[in-house]
Amino acid sequence: GYRHMIRRKTPQYGEFMKRNMISSLIVISVLFSHGFSIEPISSTCLHLTQGYVMDNLSSMGYSHNIMTHPAFISSSNPASVIAQSGISIGLSYQFESEVDPAMGPFLRHKRNQIKLPQSFGLIFPLKKLSIGLSFNQEYNSIQRAELELITIENPTGSGEYVEFRNSENINSYTLSISSSFPGIITESDMISCGLQLDLKTLEYSSTIFGTSSQLSTYGYGWKLGLKYEIKHDRGIGIYFENNPRIKDNITYDGLELNPIEIDSIEVHGYPISPPSHLEGKMPDRLTIGFFSKLTPKSSLTFDFTNVYWSQLSSNNNDYIDVSGTLLFQPINFLSFSVGILSTGRAYKTDYLDLNSKLHGVYLFTGLGIDVQSFNIGLSYAFSSFDSGDYRDQKIGKIQIGYTL
Repeated sequence: GYRHMIRRKTPQYGEFMKRNMISSLIVISVLFSHGFSIEPISSTCLHLTQGYVMDNLSSMGYSHNIMTHPAFISSSNPASVIAQSGISIGLSYQFESEVDPAMGPFLRHKRNQIKLPQSFGLIFPLKKLSIGLSFNQEYNSIQRAELELITIENPTGSGEYVEFRNSENINSYTLSISSSFPGIITESDMISCGLQLDLKTLEYSSTIFGTSSQLSTYGYGWKLGLKYEIKHDRGIGIYFENNPRIKDNITYDGLELNPIEIDSIEVHGYPISPPSHLEGKMPDRLTIGFFSKLTPKSSLTFDFTNVYWSQLSSNNNDYIDVSGTLLFQPINFLSFSVGILSTGRAYKTDYLDLNSKLHGVYLFTGLGIDVQSFNIGLSYAFSSFDSGDYRDQKIGKIQIGYTL
């Protein structure tokens, strides 16, 4: 069991800490690795792998480099944000099943902010440039767990349970600028370049024993991309995405924690302090994609994304996500897609076989309909039998677009 002792400056804080903070610290540190430390420094969030949204799933499959639909500006290569004949507008909604378990035998994950669209975008031409404005949910997770409390007096279980609820969201608001240069190398080729500027907001809240903590803050990121095409039939795209490290003060029940009021708490004989700051960082990404027409009515895409998980902790290695999509267009207004995505995490010290359990292999399919200036798309993805125990999930999506 846990040995704990509270040294306090007032009886009121001693009782509060005894009933609330000890259990909170233990549950959070064990379940969510929030990094409670010897000194009152920052804690961290955005740890749960399943919280990173598959935001590029669409009726055209899963590709970052060929996507020109306005609903997917934020999650695509900015060099692909090319205006069509007029202003384009797009919207998408995403639906996900709950993941249970998501980590260990008791932690569950489900999607938050279900009333908000997954993404929204607007593309309009400006002389030789294309300008894009967009919104996208990049990280979205409600984490819940219910644990029986273990005390010194009841080492096998006290019969008292604590429910933990943790909500974390990263929303991105972007401005994209792109331009194309035809005939650079040959008469039939084209080079496109694009820059994307991001404002990313972090919304965090946590509740244990009726005590809540909150944080709302933001940071700035960017994305830079290039794409080379030959006759619009085949090509290659590459882009780098830089994500900010967002940090701000935590408030407890609406008040910022004053470390002076709490001397120390001991867990396993080590003094710790509850955090006064919270830090969130999504990993940077480098994506390279290839696309080619196989026949006049079919095409193939491959994407390779190096996810820099090593930026988050010393126990993480980088990981390469791989996706492939086969797209069919039997008639002008109708398209079908099928494909596969392999994704995961790579911990250096593989506690409890997490690398295998967090490995996901998703199969997906999509249907797209274009009628004059209006288009609608449906897509569906599900984890295959090769996925780990923590990746059992189904994902559905609808997208709508219109060109003025």
